[in-house]
Amino acid sequence: MQSGHRDEHATETAVLLAVLLVPAAKCGFYRGGGGRMVGSKASGAEVTPRENRHMSEPPDDTQRMVRARAPGIWSMLRRSVIKLGLEGAEQIKDPDVGECFEWDPGYPASWMCEQVGWISPELRSQLDELDALLDRLSADRRAWTDDAIMTLPLWEETRQVARRCLPLMTEEPWTEEVWYYE
Repeated sequence: MQSGHRDEHATETAVLLAVLLVPAAKCGFYRGGGGRMVGSKASGAEVTPRENRHMSEPPDDTQRMVRARAPGIWSMLRRSVIKLGLEGAEQIKDPDVGECFEWDPGYPASWMCEQVGWISPELRSQLDELDALLDRLSADRRAWTDDAIMTLPLWEETRQVARRCLPLMTEEPWTEEVWYYE
């Protein structure tokens, strides 16, 4: 991977994190155990955690934030899923494979995309499964060599789940009639 591109990408991701997560913290959300966004009643608003990971209803004062930020989160999450679904040999050669790491800020904030109706129950299940696989990969230092990326069965399982997610993720759901509500 080209180091200049990586530095630029890291800077973009850091800025996006600051824009996405800092206002969420001010609205009463915080990073909970396992690196997931969970609710807090500290803001005074009634907040109901969803499976201890996602918000089912953000407080009213976050509705504008959610609608404004959901397209960026969706795009980041979708790019990550695309890169995670590549064959191992392609992942190693791809100069933009760093987009896989957009998962880290994108997944915890995916509740916003769910809130506006772009994540179906089926997609939520697949994203949760993908996150669990990535947690397992992250826990194993040996999983991050070129050889492991191409041969480790856990990587292949991760790629398969990412490939199942992608057909459920339209490119720009905000321009289509793709709205899922429970």
